[in-house]
Amino acid sequence: MISPLISYGQWIQKSSLPSEARHHPVTMSHNNIGYLLTGATDNGYVNDFYSYEPTTDSWSQLTDFPGETRAYAMGGANSSHLFIGFGVDDTESYFN
Repeated sequence: MISPLISYGQWIQKSSLPSEARHHPVTMSHNNIGYLLTGATDNGYVNDFYSYEPTTDSWSQLTDFPGETRAYAMGGANSSHLFIGFGVDDTESYFN
């Protein structure tokens, strides 16, 4: 992860996700914690789930997303819940 120092125009390396690289995961934040789940890797689609704590620069693996593996999904949060929906599975079937 790279964090910008906007006032100085510099970038600072932060802890990397403790998982294989992926594209099109769901990302969101809630109560100053970052969340990343699902997505596609070189080995297929995944349903793992991580949180990032910026004050300690640390990642934690959470319980896997219980739905089907997917990428290109959408996520959001309200005051007490995280939400994920839509997306495409590894057979290119759409969730709606």
